[in-house]
Amino acid sequence: MPPTNYEESDYVCCLSGGVPKVNSLVDDLGDDELEDLPIGWVRVTFQRRLQNTKWTQIQKVKGATIEQMMTSVDDDIAKEIRQVIELQVEAQYAVLEASTPQFLIEEKVTFIGDPDDNSQLQSAYEGVLKSLDLIEAEVPQ
Repeated sequence: MPPTNYEESDYVCCLSGGVPKVNSLVDDLGDDELEDLPIGWVRVTFQRRLQNTKWTQIQKVKGATIEQMMTSVDDDIAKEIRQVIELQVEAQYAVLEASTPQFLIEEKVTFIGDPDDNSQLQSAYEGVLKSLDLIEAEVPQ
């Protein structure tokens, strides 16, 4: 059963501050990815890939460990020994590296009320789409 009043809704329009009308709330989630997004509402999601600094630090530590171990190796056998040392360091940090993702995903989500509910919201919604180049601007005739 859908929420019966506005206070029970998790949705607030980022443009108007409005909340969904009771008749737009959804109780049957269906098989789509919008879950309980009210009818007519828009979910806006921004995702950004970031380098995980912990993963970068692990790579630096591995490199420094290899170089430190190489300082005690004679130059005439360094080439052969380097591969062995690299393999040893890879094995040493394998579990830590496997449990540390190289990238992190920053995600921001907001909601826009049903643009069909009022002309100001429709205009603001279209402005957002145009500013993000998601719809073509109307060509004056």
